[in-house]
Amino acid sequence: MLKVIRLGLIGDNIAASQAPKLHRLAGRLCGRQVTYDLLIPKNEGLAWETLFSRCTTNGYVGINITLPYKELATRLVTIDDPLVRAMGAINTVVFSDGGAKGFNTDYTGFIRAYKLSRAAKPTGRVCLIGAGGVAHRLRFPFE
Repeated sequence: MLKVIRLGLIGDNIAASQAPKLHRLAGRLCGRQVTYDLLIPKNEGLAWETLFSRCTTNGYVGINITLPYKELATRLVTIDDPLVRAMGAINTVVFSDGGAKGFNTDYTGFIRAYKLSRAAKPTGRVCLIGAGGVAHRLRFPFE
């Protein structure tokens, strides 16, 4: 039997999030059992750092981070990508024997989609609305 993949989302005002359904469905489509918990520090009666720490020891494979914790989370993880470090915000954490690693999939997803749709065309100007995790403190390398 395959191991259950335990995932979660830490944030405020996330009670209506559809992320649990999305991740559980993705797991089923891949033949895996996935749990995805909404982790709201206030509801858990914990400081967000304490809740994050519990994820590292309670069997979570990874968590997503949303507002208002994307910047704060950078202090608790290793970030290998220098552009993500420069951004100062993460939205994804993967836990492994090597510790907690932080990523910004807002950024990497935007870059992949932009390059796919633009290909070799000149970049021109870009207006980015509602994507704080992508645009946070970073001038894109293709500007």
